[in-house]
Amino acid sequence: MLLLQCCKAYYKEPVSIDEAINTDTKRIKIISNDNIKNIYKSIYYKNDSLYGLKKGNKTNESVIQIANIKEIHLQNIKKSRVRTALLVILIPVGIVLIFQLAPQ
Repeated sequence: MLLLQCCKAYYKEPVSIDEAINTDTKRIKIISNDNIKNIYKSIYYKNDSLYGLKKGNKTNESVIQIANIKEIHLQNIKKSRVRTALLVILIPVGIVLIFQLAPQ
């Protein structure tokens, strides 16, 4: 299960806050000016502040300081699925090859 969750790919091109708010992707990566990466399920405006909803229940929201945002990247769903599929296929094949080629 850990391998299936680690293969998240993001677009290289950053997007604006409005594009990130209006997206239908499952993950949004925000990189701060301090190069800290935060992953959100969605971001939205509420009471003139920007909030991010992290994975988990609906009460897991945090305020995002707009002035502290360096870049926003959207998840590349197609590339993420391809990477996951490759891992699911290549790891078992690699294990079988290791046991087949290992001296008895």
